[in-house]
Amino acid sequence: MIVYGRLPFAQPTTHGRLLAIVNPNTIIDFPPVANPGIYKALRRSLVRDFRDRASIDELLEISYGI
Repeated sequence: MIVYGRLPFAQPTTHGRLLAIVNPNTIIDFPPVANPGIYKALRRSLVRDFRDRASIDELLEISYGI
């Protein structure tokens, strides 16, 4: 929310958000941001399959430039 001003599964209702989260066909929009490290961290954190999602150690190794 800090980066884009909205939640990744922005829906008008809680029920709609929950349905979007569990629906594998929901596409998460990742508009480019000025900081490539933050962009990479968001993309890697929101991978649906937990086996492919970034670990804490991987996220800590990303250069955020801050």
